Amino acid sequence: MQPYIAILIISAFIFLACFKFLWSNLGVTGRKIIALSILLVAMWNGIYAAELLNHNLKTKILLFSIKYVIIVYIPVLWLIATSEFTEKGEFPKYSKIVFFIIPTIAAVIILSNPYSNLFAYDFNIELKNGFNILTKKLGDWFWVDTAYNYLINIINMAILLRATLSKGYFARKQAIGIIIGISFPIFSNIISTLSMQLANGIDFTPVSFLFSVLITGFAVIQYGFMNIVPIAREYVFEDMDELMIVMDINKKIIDINKKALNAFNTTSSNILGKPIKKISSEISNYDFSSLQNNPLKVQFKRNLYGREIYYYGSIKAIKSNSSEIIGYLLLLQDITQLTKVQNRLKKLNAKLYKESIMDGLTSLYNKKHITRLLSDEINAVAVTKKTLTIGIMDIDFFKKINDKYGHLVGDEVLKKVSKIIKSQAKGNIKIGRFGGEEFLIIMPGMALEAAAKLCNEIREKIEACEFEYKNLRVTTSIGLAEFKEDDINELIKIADDFLYKAKENGRNRIEF
Repeated sequence: MQPYIAILIISAFIFLACFKFLWSNLGVTGRKIIALSILLVAMWNGIYAAELLNHNLKTKILLFSIKYVIIVYIPVLWLIATSEFTEKGEFPKYSKIVFFIIPTIAAVIILSNPYSNLFAYDFNIELKNGFNILTKKLGDWFWVDTAYNYLINIINMAILLRATLSKGYFARKQAIGIIIGISFPIFSNIISTLSMQLANGIDFTPVSFLFSVLITGFAVIQYGFMNIVPIAREYVFEDMDELMIVMDINKKIIDINKKALNAFNTTSSNILGKPIKKISSEISNYDFSSLQNNPLKVQFKRNLYGREIYYYGSIKAIKSNSSEIIGYLLLLQDITQLTKVQNRLKKLNAKLYKESIMDGLTSLYNKKHITRLLSDEINAVAVTKKTLTIGIMDIDFFKKINDKYGHLVGDEVLKKVSKIIKSQAKGNIKIGRFGGEEFLIIMPGMALEAAAKLCNEIREKIEACEFEYKNLRVTTSIGLAEFKEDDINELIKIADDFLYKAKENGRNRIEF
């Protein structure tokens, strides 16, 4: 057996193995068509080896016919696969059938060639360089089909060249790899076609596809050819508003849109192939294990030139047809402006809430809120059985102060008294303005005696306070009540009764 025939047979088995591998991984764009193309190339190698080994003219002609029926479809299949791989949507679904018209006509002519001689004729067997070569003359339709195939190859190359200029960095290298790979059989076919015309020599085109396999194999290992990027490109568009990043199963970035490049102030050559933590450690810290069933919501912020940028989005699993996770798609939106608005709303809501519970003049709790706090304390004490004492304080002769010095001075007295109470009441003691010149002091955990001591210190501080007005002195009266399984109204009434007792007994004193 001649070495070249052995190479043809070995090549046929290599291509069959490639077909089996691709056919078992059909979850990716373009692989099905490429797998069929490689199966046809495998058949081409095997049939051509059988043709060279055979010595019978009729059998050789039959094998030649079958071989060319296979060959005429390969360029069209590669064109469709290229269109799907680059995801340009070059051809509408049903228009692809048009590309098969010329090859199908050629196939019919080849099979009927003994009656028409339109494809090849005048067949003979000649011994050349140790091979039984089937010599023939080429008919008109052979050249029609050859010209059509070269036109298809030119369109194929044009699509791939355009892809090298428009796709992302990794996809661009994939396209370059395909261009180099398919160049070998194209140029080999040109040489073989001229050889058939001039000398009816050996056709090296089928074996030249081995170089295509080697180049494609390199692309598989180095650039993930026909792997994750084509799937992601079904989702990722350069003109979309979202920041989009495609990661492989190891969380390495393999594609990124322009908006994301701009947002992270980087370039494709600097970031592709790098772990996602290079641009966001927050993303890498998320638990990707839950992505089999549901997308993962993400939110984080980063500093860029002294500005805080907020992002919100999701991580989605990219799956094959067999539901195997083969990568991840990160979608992010810049929500900085929205976050700023939300923060302003939070501050405004906090301000409004504070205003709703605070007394505007004294900055103490208002009556509604201090009453609610007292109700909460009573409910808590009913469970914990701890002590609770309240005090109601009233400024003595406050109406006279307003009448003599005016209401503005009266307001200053209220503010000064409130400040003294707050300065003396520490910890979990709560204070509120309970009426015009009345204050409610809630003292959780204090028994009556301790509460009386504290309130007396407050009373003495107020009495010793000097105001900016001549002869203005302020005193207070305080009534205390300790919780004894009373309801809130009963507890307040007890304290209020003791307040009136303090007033009746001369004011500026505490009663309990």
